[in-house]
Amino acid sequence: MNTRLDKISLEILKLLSDNEVHKVGEELSNRDLFSENEKNIKNNAGERKVIKTINAKAWDLCNRRQVINRTSSGYYKINSKGLELLQENYDVDKPIEDKKEKKDGNTNYFWLNANPKIWKISDYKIDEIQTYTYYNEKGNKRNVASCFEKAKKGDLVIGYETSPVKKVKSLMKITRGLHKDSNGDEVIELQIVGKPHYKLTWDEIKTDKKLKNCRVVQNNQGSLFEITESDYKIIMSYLNQNTLHGTNLSSNGLGKENFNTYSFKNDTDKPFVSEETFNTAVRLLKRKKNIILQGAPGVGKTFIAKKLAYQIMQQIDDDRIEMIQFHQSYSYEDFVQGIKPTSDGYAIQNGIFYDFCNRAKQNQDKEYFFIIDEINRGNLSKIFGELMMLIEEDKRNENYAIQLTYGNKNEVFFIPDNVYIIGCMNTSDRSLAIVDYALRRRFSFVTLKPVFNETFKSFITDKGISLEFANKICRTVSAINKEISKEITLGEGMCIGHSYFCNFKEFENEKIWFNDILEYDVKPYLDEICFDNEDNNKRWYNMLANLTAENE
Repeated sequence: MNTRLDKISLEILKLLSDNEVHKVGEELSNRDLFSENEKNIKNNAGERKVIKTINAKAWDLCNRRQVINRTSSGYYKINSKGLELLQENYDVDKPIEDKKEKKDGNTNYFWLNANPKIWKISDYKIDEIQTYTYYNEKGNKRNVASCFEKAKKGDLVIGYETSPVKKVKSLMKITRGLHKDSNGDEVIELQIVGKPHYKLTWDEIKTDKKLKNCRVVQNNQGSLFEITESDYKIIMSYLNQNTLHGTNLSSNGLGKENFNTYSFKNDTDKPFVSEETFNTAVRLLKRKKNIILQGAPGVGKTFIAKKLAYQIMQQIDDDRIEMIQFHQSYSYEDFVQGIKPTSDGYAIQNGIFYDFCNRAKQNQDKEYFFIIDEINRGNLSKIFGELMMLIEEDKRNENYAIQLTYGNKNEVFFIPDNVYIIGCMNTSDRSLAIVDYALRRRFSFVTLKPVFNETFKSFITDKGISLEFANKICRTVSAINKEISKEITLGEGMCIGHSYFCNFKEFENEKIWFNDILEYDVKPYLDEICFDNEDNNKRWYNMLANLTAENE
């Protein structure tokens, strides 16, 4: 049917289901349902006119379906069956109640394409509600419109961001099927229920032979595609359910909300740092609120930083972690607050740390972690400004709130107690000035060293490196690092990190693999640290090069 019932009409029909007509006017007079030009509806004549108009639209349908009852006093009222029938058969501008979801007992599975230039689904948090319009910006129904029409509450959706991202970014469930929102747009409603840590790429999907018959692989031109339960399971196996945070998902539906718990002791992908060093860093971070992980390049500082956050949270929740990198052009305006150009001119805009602290203030029973990579590459006094005082662990409350440089006179700012700052600092770069002494006093410093132990050895042998060759790498690099540590002009901060040998997925053979790392990663580093000692450079390089010669 094409008949449209507005909010007032539907409300009156609802009242008619519970009251006789002569009582409706009294009820309506107590409700703010009418605009200025409709106020005359509140008098008796206006009421009769509206009731008559509604009946003219619906009388025939209702009369034939026996959904209008005549009372003993001679008045008509619409019974509950009539109200349900009207709601299901008439388009409603702004419904008082949702249409009943048609449930067939089965879960449907969908793939949703989102253009990140218009809708960046990765920006939305767990449990946030979003809508997707049935019609595009040109007013045309979207491709595969039947999928929008089929979607119902409880169906599961894979959220994919299209070019240039081309990765699966979120998991969703449909909370309402196709309906009209408050603006009159036809939409489906979705809730973000999970975010995969592993970002599955389009190339991985289209090259998987098990997905060759998947509808979205055969033709990805459109917005919403129905996929089979089998396709959904295959995609979920890529994402690895153990790495999801948010609502626990399965192919059979949705389980209870269950953030993955985390424990360093049980972590199968733990950093090579000793448990004692790791626990010390956790203890210092809890006490001081601010720590800096320092060490030679390639010791996994940023990797360990996130693990520290997980350990304190006791769960994997990246929504409470923010990571940035300082550089020489980074400023207070980027970090805290500043005047920046807008489409209308210039305006005061908040920086990333300011916004992060405000997020943390909204949820003060949870810990939040701000990780700064290459913290010593920025002008720290300039970047932190007056926050130099506020980051101290004993000044994390409203009592120490201050007015910021660009803030309004009535606006003050403080860093909440649940914000932790983790800096990462490379100790090998001579071009960097020492960390500001005022800032240094506010941080605890944890030194991370290269580790070529049994854990490292197991890591590379699990990826295919032979045990014999792994032993040679550990012995040789450890010997070179011992010499580097003893050099007066170098020290342990210049050692060769284990990460040089960790970032690989596959290789042709271990000789080619090692030679590539030596020639294009390690040798340039040795050239840099041995710029004034060619003898050490040649000797250490030859010690490493001989590993593949002995392995032939």
